[in-house]
Amino acid sequence: MTSDKTNRQYSAKATSAPTNRPPGEPFMRWSDWVDVAGEEAHRDLCNQIYEIFSERLMIGLSLILIPVIVAPLLFPLPGPVVNTFGTIDIVILFVFILEYVLKLAVAEDRKAFFFHPWHLLDLFIILVPSVGLIVGVGYAQGRFLRLLRLLRLTQAASLGGRAGQRRRSLANNSPEQSSPHKPLGIRIISLEKNEMPKTIGDWKTVDLSTLKGKDYGGDLWCDISSVSDNDIPELGRLFGSASYMIGIKMNLRAYPQAERVGDLSIVFAKVPTLETDPDDSRKVYLSWDGLLFADDGHRVVTLSRNEVASIARIPQEAESEGLPLTSPAIAYIIMRDSLNIVESLIMTAEEELMALESLTFDNLPPRFLSAVFQMKKEMGIIISWLIHLKEVLSQIEDKNVVLHGWSEEDGRRFKSLLDRCGYIYDAASNCNDNLSDLIDFYINSSSFQMNRVMKVLAVLTALTIFPVVVGGLLGTNIIGNPWDITLAHLVTLVVLSMLATGWVYYKLGWLR
Repeated sequence: MTSDKTNRQYSAKATSAPTNRPPGEPFMRWSDWVDVAGEEAHRDLCNQIYEIFSERLMIGLSLILIPVIVAPLLFPLPGPVVNTFGTIDIVILFVFILEYVLKLAVAEDRKAFFFHPWHLLDLFIILVPSVGLIVGVGYAQGRFLRLLRLLRLTQAASLGGRAGQRRRSLANNSPEQSSPHKPLGIRIISLEKNEMPKTIGDWKTVDLSTLKGKDYGGDLWCDISSVSDNDIPELGRLFGSASYMIGIKMNLRAYPQAERVGDLSIVFAKVPTLETDPDDSRKVYLSWDGLLFADDGHRVVTLSRNEVASIARIPQEAESEGLPLTSPAIAYIIMRDSLNIVESLIMTAEEELMALESLTFDNLPPRFLSAVFQMKKEMGIIISWLIHLKEVLSQIEDKNVVLHGWSEEDGRRFKSLLDRCGYIYDAASNCNDNLSDLIDFYINSSSFQMNRVMKVLAVLTALTIFPVVVGGLLGTNIIGNPWDITLAHLVTLVVLSMLATGWVYYKLGWLR
């Protein structure tokens, strides 16, 4: 499997749960977008508040307080300086009060926020001088209150302590420490080439030395996961294939392909996996796992950079469907299960399109365009995958790439799989075209709405020209003007001019 674990997201039911929350924009069923839009708006508001009142800003203000509070207590200062320091202190106090109130207002759990030790300290620090201001105790009055003001100097220490604690927490949870590269995972299972076994054996975990020593007999399927770049040269020598070939096939940007090199048949596939966000079951993520499939006539080898969960279930699937565990059967189940997932995604996308098309422009949530664009991007990736998979299936079905143990029944299965791939490709292309039409509709509707607003502004501008011109020429007094007109004449002239202008724009359709 390549490292193409891109954690792409799609609106479909998941088949497995991820170990870590995948990053990126959520992509869900449209009915969930309506509910999530409000949650994301609240989250964006929280991010904006925390960005405005950042730790650096609040620590900087706390440091400014040190000379502002300490200097008047230690040195006799002129009155203007004392008043200036008092103003600075009040402004900084107001900023801290505003920060506390806004963060409390947007907190998901206000009770937990309020009773948090750090926030209780913040409340006490800002409450003491606030009470002094409310009861009218001035900056230079009240020795006891001035001593209490020194407590505000702990604001910088508390903010610095929180920042340091947060940095240590992030360092302890860094990817390098929390998710080190796993060692090679190697497991083998016997292949049944000539007859249907009554019971397929379980996977057996072995180490690399076992494969080197060839301490096994019969035809085997060897699955190797967690392959790193450092493992590729040794695996290339072990399986009789140049290491550069394995490296190229397992490249991040590789696409499904099949070819034959000597007696070795190589198929590179990208296996889709659906995962549900553990924090929000409405969010489903689609990831693409690269899998290198090799068949040398006696041994089937599958290589992946991460463990592909569906591989472990193939022996049981073959047994339940009455298929002998052969090289063609393994390749068939891998590609069939992948098509099953992709087909379910496309069917879900078609359902979502019907829901989207039923919405009016005024009922669309703010993130409509990003949601549809995300769906279109995923559909484009699926279409590209289907194009390459059709070529792989054609190569196998035409026996240009030989899978040992091939039978006529395998030929019929792959022929059916190829036809099904073509049907799914057509459905994906139609869905992609509909998504493009939906994006065009949204953009055109937005432009139309904007044009309407601009037309209204243009009409209002034209209507106000007449009173503005008259007022500019005559001011507020018409006595002594060179024309023999009265105020009633002016009002009548302005109103008639505005009505005539409005009528012209109405006939042009700008007011309809």
